[in-house]
Amino acid sequence: MNLYLVARDDDYVNYDETNSYVVAAPSELDARNWGAYASGDQSATVWHLPTTTVALIGTAASDVPAGGVHYSFNAG
Repeated sequence: MNLYLVARDDDYVNYDETNSYVVAAPSELDARNWGAYASGDQSATVWHLPTTTVALIGTAASDVPAGGVHYSFNAG
């Protein structure tokens, strides 16, 4: 299982929206798709835009399940 940092790189992140998250996922596509669970008020499709970056940042321990590890959420 890989660890990915998925981040919005646009100027439209607003209150009650997630601007990035770290997720344990088997692939980059799965990491982007996890955004549907981390979206806050924005559409889940934002995680598939060209302005969203996905970086492989490591490998999870074998006992870590797929899913969100950390979220950066703009509460407002």
